[in-house]
Amino acid sequence: MKIKEIISEAHGELGTRLSQQELDFIFQIIEDSGVLDVTEISEIVEQHLPDYVRNKNSLRMAAVRAHILVHGQIPLNMEPNVTWFSRIPEEMQMVAIERGHDPFEAVEAAKADVKERQKHVKEPAAINMMSKEYMGNKNKYKPSIKQHRNEIVQNIMKGATAQQAMMAFMT
Repeated sequence: MKIKEIISEAHGELGTRLSQQELDFIFQIIEDSGVLDVTEISEIVEQHLPDYVRNKNSLRMAAVRAHILVHGQIPLNMEPNVTWFSRIPEEMQMVAIERGHDPFEAVEAAKADVKERQKHVKEPAAINMMSKEYMGNKNKYKPSIKQHRNEIVQNIMKGATAQQAMMAFMT
């Protein structure tokens, strides 16, 4: 069943809240994707839901909020904004709970994550951060992590912590 059919079946008109099926669909996509950056969120919205009948921005907002509830952080390379944390609809929080996520813990982790993120880290500092993380936690990372060195450095430069940047390539 296509998302458009799910929406029509559940609502029949625009402007209503997301249905349980829509929320489950969004959460499944975010859970399957791992930690994302803001561009990847937009790409996922375009790729998986091309015939979404609502405003694409509303779907993007739902995906960002699902990302916070699933991964405990805002997408990488996204400017922190209090509305991402303060306006997560109760329906989304309930779906998160049903799927085994703790909304309170996730929001608190996301807030802490925002505080930790470095802005505009230059490449030499990013390389140093990556190296320290790897050397201090070698047993945690697969040897294949070295193949993703450039992407890891770029993610650190965009604001991810070294651990977040490296864990993104562990799936």
